[in-house]
Amino acid sequence: MDIGARIKQLRFRSRINQEQLAENIMVSRGNVGDWERGRAKPGADALLSLAKFFNVSVDWILSGESLQRYNDIHTFEHTDTERASSKDIEIMAKLSQMSEKDLCKVVGYIDAVMEGYQNYQKQAEKREILVSTNGEAVTGSDES
Repeated sequence: MDIGARIKQLRFRSRINQEQLAENIMVSRGNVGDWERGRAKPGADALLSLAKFFNVSVDWILSGESLQRYNDIHTFEHTDTERASSKDIEIMAKLSQMSEKDLCKVVGYIDAVMEGYQNYQKQAEKREILVSTNGEAVTGSDES
């Protein structure tokens, strides 16, 4: 896959057209079209803007080899407690490689699991589960 194909892939994943991308990175729509058709290559400033906008590394745009995100490399300025774990970054890298269709399936699955978990929590709160001193679970409506 060449640079133009990677830019087009990023644009499709972001669900934006060439004009919207051009506006966001401050180039002409014709530039974006030329890049995607392989008629021209983005310059250094445009590459940096693309990397920042799509949250990917310049290396990935140029070669398709690096999976690091732009923010992980250049702009991660949070405290250690707010920093993404290596597992978080690994998951994000895997998600970034998925097709839009498969990504939608994963998000749907996560939503379904979270909805089930939230429903379970609501039911537990309604039952007002209490733990007695002997370790048995009792409800707030215990008739002892």
